[in-house]
Amino acid sequence: GLKSRCPFGGVRVRIPLRVLTDSALAKGGNAVAPRTQSVSRDPMCPGCVPVIAVLRAAWCQIRYKGRYSKGMASVHDVAAYILDRQGEMTAWKLQKLVYYSQAWHLVWNEEDEPLFGDRIEAWANGPVVYALFDSHRGQYTVSPESSAGDPDALSKPAKETIDSVLASYGHLSGRQLSALTHAEGPWKEARSGLGPVDRSSKEITLSSMAAYYGALDADPDAPDVADIDWSI
Repeated sequence: GLKSRCPFGGVRVRIPLRVLTDSALAKGGNAVAPRTQSVSRDPMCPGCVPVIAVLRAAWCQIRYKGRYSKGMASVHDVAAYILDRQGEMTAWKLQKLVYYSQAWHLVWNEEDEPLFGDRIEAWANGPVVYALFDSHRGQYTVSPESSAGDPDALSKPAKETIDSVLASYGHLSGRQLSALTHAEGPWKEARSGLGPVDRSSKEITLSSMAAYYGALDADPDAPDVADIDWSI
């Protein structure tokens, strides 16, 4: 797996690492990603962050600033499509699947546009889209019938991205999905300085998501989500 410390001075390597479960955190985990098309490895300085990842992060800041078109689908449309495909689920799980749909769309999309324009916040239990939370406030589970979105508002590439996300993450529970997001850069960066249960509405930016998951997508050694052993 990926080393968690740089051989030069013991400084932590800033590469995408994800623990598999809470109990695996102390043992060190590996990054995980949906199965994707083959990509070339990023050039790496021994033990240090890839230079290309730094450049990607700067590029993402420019690329996704103000990229919200009037005709863009909403988070409700994405949620409606997910519910149509998988049926009733907990609101907790729906939030995380919506988050991963946005994350991987930013990596795979060639339109220079997010999947949806609604803000994602770094709550204590993981990424949450407040607009979606507000629409099912007080509901433990969400059904296709209760969704306010329109699946047909999504483009074919958007649906294909969501299908890939569901194929990789759809079998996991809300708690398992939350554990994954807690070990990843975008949520941790947005929660910097906060305690485990502190309330926060800090945004998980599109640029941080695109940079992190883009680097993960480019790592040929990142194991698949399906390879996680949750019994650890």
